[in-house]
Amino acid sequence: MKKLALLVYIILALSGCASSNSHTYGSLASYDKDTKYGIEYHNDGFSIAVTYSRYQIIPESNVVSTVCKSQLTTIAREHADRVGKEIEQINEQNIRITMDQNIVSGMTSCQAKARVKWKLIK
Repeated sequence: MKKLALLVYIILALSGCASSNSHTYGSLASYDKDTKYGIEYHNDGFSIAVTYSRYQIIPESNVVSTVCKSQLTTIAREHADRVGKEIEQINEQNIRITMDQNIVSGMTSCQAKARVKWKLIK
C-alpha cells in the first residue's frame, strides 16, 4: 500500500511540473485540432502567440518546434490576408519558443510568439 501511495505521489508531482506557460493574448482561437492562436494589434502590425500540442509516444521536441514555427508564420500570413494587408517576412530568429513535455499524458507542447510588422507600401 505504501508503494502505491508513493507511486501516486510521484505521478502527481511530475504532472504538476509540466504545466504550460501563460500568455497575455486573451482567449485563444482554434486553428485546427492541435493549434490555438491569439493576436494583439499594434500601430505597426501585431503580435501573435501560437500554442501547438500533440500526443507523442516518443517525444520529438524538434518536430513539434518546427511545426509550431510553421503554424505561427502560416496563421500570421492568413490573418494579414483577411485584413487586406501585407506583412514583412517573419525572421525565424525572432520567434520566441517555449517547449513543454508531460511524460504522464504523453503530450508535447510548444508556445511560439512573434512580432509581425505591416509591410510599408512605397
